Amino acid sequence: MRFMIGQTKVARRRVAGIVLAVASLALVGIAVAAPPPPASMALNLPASGAEITQNDQSLSSRCPANANSGYGFVIDFSWIKPQLKGLKQFRLVLQHGTATPALDVTVTGGTTSYQYLACNAFVIDGNTSGWQWQVSALNNGKKVIALSEQRPLSFGLCRVSGLPCSAP
Repeated sequence: MRFMIGQTKVARRRVAGIVLAVASLALVGIAVAAPPPPASMALNLPASGAEITQNDQSLSSRCPANANSGYGFVIDFSWIKPQLKGLKQFRLVLQHGTATPALDVTVTGGTTSYQYLACNAFVIDGNTSGWQWQVSALNNGKKVIALSEQRPLSFGLCRVSGLPCSAP
């Protein structure tokens, strides 16, 4: 009986050693098999730190005036197309801090620009800073193959007849 207990301990040690060795190999295999990071891509407009005009009167031919929120705003985005195999589309995200993106669009084909027109929209005074935008290049499987920097921008204060913009 004593002999059997000794063999059981030895068997347990062997099993534990084998399990640890297999786990170690699996971890090494995962690290080696990790995909490379996405390539980088460059942004054009808006420039880093740009301030977006709110209640933009130049939009009067495209957006009706609103007594509370003004005309709205427009942001022209553009970026440089990376020379990558398999590039099918771009994803543009505009976000305030870690909040849900205000804009999250897919731009197809070879298009490297997007105009965000927001008629009668405005950003409240307390949220005019802390915005960033970013573009990612995607392949057929919608996998990110290139990624831009997160570029900051802000909004000017929205005023209608000298008063802060508001929702009706």
